[in-house]
Amino acid sequence: MHLRKFILGIIASLSLGMVFAEDTIFLKSDKKQVGTIVGADGSNVIVEIVVGSGKGRVPIPISTIQKIEMTVPSEISTLNRSDFSSVVTVLEPLVKKFKGLPADWVIDAMGTLADAYTATGKIAESTALYAQIEQLFPGSKYLIKANVGKAKGALASDNLDEALKLLEPLIESANKTAAPSAEEGRLYGEAFLVKGMILEKKKDLEGALESYLTTVTSFYQNVDIVGKAEEQAKKLRNQNPQLVVR
Repeated sequence: MHLRKFILGIIASLSLGMVFAEDTIFLKSDKKQVGTIVGADGSNVIVEIVVGSGKGRVPIPISTIQKIEMTVPSEISTLNRSDFSSVVTVLEPLVKKFKGLPADWVIDAMGTLADAYTATGKIAESTALYAQIEQLFPGSKYLIKANVGKAKGALASDNLDEALKLLEPLIESANKTAAPSAEEGRLYGEAFLVKGMILEKKKDLEGALESYLTTVTSFYQNVDIVGKAEEQAKKLRNQNPQLVVR
């Protein structure tokens, strides 16, 4: 009887742990807050915490946060990124809810949503979303993502010179980075992929191939981006068998 109660107690504890999975916010003061992150409003992260026998919500200023560990919404892992209409449907409510949250998955979701806007012809929405990344994360690594995104929008509108101009500082910075971090590699890899697509449209095929191969060989941390760069390089070589990078 006691053994049965003990086993049932363990099962109940595990079930509670799964239902009430908690996130952790590490503050710059070396303190931390544990709870469930339920949203962000641009200035604060809203956290649901246990208060007595109930629950309450508290705002934590983003400026006081060092880092966040949280459960990524399941919709992110099952997202079909090649179905742009589905991407918009799934990510719009998530981005609206968590926009401004200093977590990598949020920035990735914002960038992916902006890309989907571009792919579905919603250039104004895409440009506005990348501008929000710049506004919400000033002076951060995520500005690379914003500028790459704006370059994609310019490319989609055939503003090729503008697109290249947006990428110039990123490419220059990447070329000076001898040992990029994983996140830098992900961001710079996409910059070189987009540069290759721009150069290909400008009929600079050698420069385009070099850009694609730079993503594959030097900034390979994002598997999806590398796959796209390899596909573009293969197609370019098949269409131009004599093409080489000097």
